[in-house]
Amino acid sequence: MWLKAAIAGEWLGTEQALRTLAGYIDTDIERSIPAWFNGGLWFVSSAVALLIAYARSSKTWMGFALICTGLSLDEIIGFHEGLGPVAQRLIGNQTGLLNFEWVIIGALLTVVLTAAAYQAVKTLDSNQRRLIFTAGVIFVIGALGFESLSGYAIENYGTQFFYHSMAWIEELLEMTGVSLLLATLVSVSGIDS
Repeated sequence: MWLKAAIAGEWLGTEQALRTLAGYIDTDIERSIPAWFNGGLWFVSSAVALLIAYARSSKTWMGFALICTGLSLDEIIGFHEGLGPVAQRLIGNQTGLLNFEWVIIGALLTVVLTAAAYQAVKTLDSNQRRLIFTAGVIFVIGALGFESLSGYAIENYGTQFFYHSMAWIEELLEMTGVSLLLATLVSVSGIDS
């Protein structure tokens, strides 16, 4: 990736090289450093949840680890983007906050995954449950809330500052939520002791 930017700088000039490099750090692009970072956080969260599952001989924590693995893959590959056409076939084209139709199916999946994850989380003490709940709320506000605002922004203002600001805040909230989840899981696992 960096080599490609350096080669672009040599062949295409500094301006084009900077544009190439900017593409790798653009929070609005699914296959970028921020997306890989977030996917990595989900993957490490999955590994820590597996340690908890093993230590507790718990199938519910195994399920929690699988949810984290699925979210890691989605962050890196972007499966959720493919839900838009499915939602369009079911409910038609939407506008405004539902301009990115995948958020409708994403909201339904959030309810299902939250119910499944709760089976593991309910075994924790109240402070750990509260931290994981807070992490989930922060992540969902970013993933669904600010994605919806981004859809509204792109429809009404195009891909200008407002839209890019929404995309940046979306990724920041997602990273914050997953980071809090990972820190809480590390605490639960006892790795930090």
